[in-house]
Amino acid sequence: LGMFYEEIPDKHKSITIRQLLNHTSGIRNHNEIELWQRSISMPITKEELINTFINEPLYFEPGSGFHYSNSGYVLLGDIIEKTSGRQFEDFMADEIFTPLSLENTCIANDSSIIPGMAGGYRIEDIELLRAEYMSMTHTFASGSLITTTGDLAKWIAGLENNKLISNESLHECFDNGFGWFEGELEELEMFYMGGGVYGFVSYSAYIPSENLYIAILGNCVNPHPEVSKEILGELILKIALGNQAVNDKGEFKSVSLSEDQLEIYIGKYRFETGGIRMITIENGKVYYEVPPFREGRPWHKNELIPANDTVFYSKGKRTYISFQFDKDEVISLTVNQPQGKKIIIEKIPQ
Repeated sequence: LGMFYEEIPDKHKSITIRQLLNHTSGIRNHNEIELWQRSISMPITKEELINTFINEPLYFEPGSGFHYSNSGYVLLGDIIEKTSGRQFEDFMADEIFTPLSLENTCIANDSSIIPGMAGGYRIEDIELLRAEYMSMTHTFASGSLITTTGDLAKWIAGLENNKLISNESLHECFDNGFGWFEGELEELEMFYMGGGVYGFVSYSAYIPSENLYIAILGNCVNPHPEVSKEILGELILKIALGNQAVNDKGEFKSVSLSEDQLEIYIGKYRFETGGIRMITIENGKVYYEVPPFREGRPWHKNELIPANDTVFYSKGKRTYISFQFDKDEVISLTVNQPQGKKIIIEKIPQ
């Protein structure tokens, strides 16, 4: 970064473009900075956006850890402008959109009217609402792309046919986690990515060995969907792979546990970031509870189905929870998400 930004902290200057691409730079994610969160509805310049995070302390020494950071994409977009001499949206149109005939793809702004564009919505405590407003100047190169599933199909075909980069460069992207996470489905190597902004969500997954790519675009943010975009994507992929017996209702093999056996799991659990979750029991069933957006409304409940006395499946989802013990006391739980993601939540002592 020192080649492009002279007046940044010395520790930041050694950060490489590769580290920005695979989230090992340690750069603070601007989405997690309170100043950015408070101003999201107001237009912001690219320079102001960069200044919200560029002088913040690093999460870790560059190259020594991993932390997903949208700030890396902001810097990459700015570096594209500095090296090409073009605006980011012009570069993307000239180098990607036009060569691949992506006729329904563009970079978002706050003023253009886009024919046929869907409106964004959100669900708060079971109520359907319009999405909160955010200025798209806050995303820049980290999430300002407007597109369709049809154009995304053209895009992946362009990558496969080496219309944008060489086959060697494409494999380097996959091998180093440039824009994709690596996982496995049906014992096949899979690359996937999800994201969202106010009112809109996306998920895509690619299985190179099967020449199989799926993309899901949604215009409603629901923090507690019956079926998440990741699980829906997994179901579609399995069906495409010939597995017609996919159970999308969360009907797993289960065991029966008494309320006395379930009693040890009851309590509050806290994320490192401070967020609270609860494990409760009602009529012999155990629930994982998430707080509402608005104070005074009921917590959202998701039933957990016991597979044994330490592992519980989340009903209707592909997520499962495992509990950790110190002797006979529960000390934490791990949320095991699709594609191998794990989140550990510590139990709050009573």
